[in-house]
Amino acid sequence: MLDILVVAICIFRCLKNYSFFKEGFQAFKAIGNSSFISILLFLYLIWLFILYIIVKNFLILAIYLAYRIPKKRILKHNTKYEVIDNIDYFRDRFNNITPSEISLLTDLEIETKKDLAASILNLYNKKLISFDNKKKMIIRKDANTDNLKESDKLLYSLLLNNNLNAVSVKEWKNISEKEAVEDGFIKEKGRKKWYGFTDSITTVMKWVGVLFLSGIIGGGYLVTPVGQKLMDKMNTYEELTKDIKDQDVIVDMIKTDKDFRKLTYDIYVESIPVCIVGTFAVIALFALFSMPFYLRARKITYFLVDANDKYERTSEGKVLVEQIVGMKNFIHDFSNLSKSQKDEVILWNDFLVYAVLLEENDKIIKDIFNYKKVDTEVLKLVDSNINIKNI
Repeated sequence: MLDILVVAICIFRCLKNYSFFKEGFQAFKAIGNSSFISILLFLYLIWLFILYIIVKNFLILAIYLAYRIPKKRILKHNTKYEVIDNIDYFRDRFNNITPSEISLLTDLEIETKKDLAASILNLYNKKLISFDNKKKMIIRKDANTDNLKESDKLLYSLLLNNNLNAVSVKEWKNISEKEAVEDGFIKEKGRKKWYGFTDSITTVMKWVGVLFLSGIIGGGYLVTPVGQKLMDKMNTYEELTKDIKDQDVIVDMIKTDKDFRKLTYDIYVESIPVCIVGTFAVIALFALFSMPFYLRARKITYFLVDANDKYERTSEGKVLVEQIVGMKNFIHDFSNLSKSQKDEVILWNDFLVYAVLLEENDKIIKDIFNYKKVDTEVLKLVDSNINIKNI
């Protein structure tokens, strides 16, 4: 959602110059003598618009990428796991392991809304909560919580006292992390070294190399016979249109003058190699000019992103995460399994929790529980009974 928001802001900032692209599209449409060519030239225009967005918003993009790149890198690194037992499918119960611990092992992070819902479903399975005829959550006040782990006890207490808020949920997350450490599944990482892209000097030299190579290739192309013809055609176009201020007049010329239409078409098609090389040059310039802003923002985002990346899996955690991935594979491929394989599984209430934790889509969840005629309405009831707007 944040990616979409940033892209929307960048596009909005460029819309005031939409007339250029509107006029360009009209010209392309006039040039095209077939639907294929019209589509090709329209894609060409989109390409130019994307380059314009990059140039126009290079500062915004540099600052945002300082957050997005390390976030993506950390997520990619933390979701990797070492294959130990070569498990394809795993379908047994995870005994004495909380949903939050399972979530932590998958990507070393607790996703508040999803993991909270799965943990409440786990309390529902243990008969500690239920729902009345009006679909309101009922918390058993006389429930025995001695066998619950500390994070589940805290969550039960928060629900009982209607005290689920940003502060209390943060405490729940901290206890969940502490439990996973005490159970030997994760451990704190050593001290991390701050960095920008990786090494700023090396990165600068790489982009300088890209810019230099783009210039050599582009310049080399323009001195070839094909490039010289392109330059001559561009000069001819400039000479024919230098006194024309209205784009509509040029569009009419394209429609009515066959030679001018061919000239314009040839320029667009023959300049594609130059545009491709130019794209690399523009991106290299973007990287070089935005580097100081990127590194400045990176120092700030370090404390927002990297400082929270403080755990890694222990040897026991590495074994367990492979089983969790095997469970995810089993749930994901449930619809393709044979009837005998499906009948082997009896822990359906646990599987409801696992399916929510492992982020399987609604269709797969529905397929699983319809097979055993299990009511999945509880999923909606949990969501409708928890106010997490401040969490």
